[in-house]
Amino acid sequence: MSADRRILSVLCRALEGTVPQEPDWAALLALANRTLVTPALAAALHGNPAVPDEVQAFLTHIAARTVRRNAMMERQLAEAVQALSSQGVVPMPIKGAVVLAAHPAGGADRLFTDLDLMIAPGQATLAGMILGEIGYRSTAPSAAPATGRNFERSSDAGGLDIHYRLRSFDHWPGFAQLAPFCTEATLHGASVLMPSPSLQAAILIAHDQLQERDYWRGLIDLRHVLDLRALVTATGPLDPATLAALFPGGRARRALATQLLTLRRLFGIEAVPGLETGLRPRLQCARRFRQIGRRRTMRWLTAATLLLDPPAVRPRPDTAQNWRERAQYGKRMFYAPKPNKV
Repeated sequence: MSADRRILSVLCRALEGTVPQEPDWAALLALANRTLVTPALAAALHGNPAVPDEVQAFLTHIAARTVRRNAMMERQLAEAVQALSSQGVVPMPIKGAVVLAAHPAGGADRLFTDLDLMIAPGQATLAGMILGEIGYRSTAPSAAPATGRNFERSSDAGGLDIHYRLRSFDHWPGFAQLAPFCTEATLHGASVLMPSPSLQAAILIAHDQLQERDYWRGLIDLRHVLDLRALVTATGPLDPATLAALFPGGRARRALATQLLTLRRLFGIEAVPGLETGLRPRLQCARRFRQIGRRRTMRWLTAATLLLDPPAVRPRPDTAQNWRERAQYGKRMFYAPKPNKV
């Protein structure tokens, strides 16, 4: 077992509250910091007598800073949904925003970097005007303009991303397609649509596996795996019908199965009991752990995955342009992984 893989295993056990004998605390904390799970580690090891005093002091400091940041993010979320809802725009919190909405006290065990809200495309102009009235300015979008807009204010801890449809999924579902998987709720006195736990999980999985290309590159976003663990632990197994509707088959279903297998391998969590995974997802899951700490191995296995299970490219009339896009997409697969992944 490589040193990086061994440290990941130790970190996962620590995230469950278990402190191994004579751990390499420097390496453990370095990996926790890199994968953005230090707040979760602080919560898991709080008050544990096996943790050295200097490590506990560091974790306590991180937890306190996380509480302050999350309180700022909570106020930002409350102001945004109140402003939108007051003008008839009912937002759907997704990704980290729905976690913050479901646990309004914020807390110290999860770091929030930005806020994501989904709205109906027909309300895009109105939403932009409303956010402008409370001080937001639009920034260059990180995706195609048809999928949403990004906003920011200098006074906030993080940005605010407005989505009209989710390019995380191959079929780019919009507000109308996802609303049936939500329930009407009140958040800080504002009307919102709260995604079901299974929809929350599906969006996280699709974001990492398909949009961020982790399925092909074999990378693990540990913070999001912890989110999945928290969802299943709190609400029980995910709904197979919801997952089947959002991951209808083929590549998407294999990407889903790979992430659920990764959750089971890291934390022993069975998100969908009796899930039929197939050979490819099992191989992809095994590949993820084999390549940890081995950059050259990752490149070779990424190339093999691209050949055997190529990503989707949205259809275009120009076939040559289609292939150029596919080639450019494949080229990006070999860039250095984001610093928050293993």
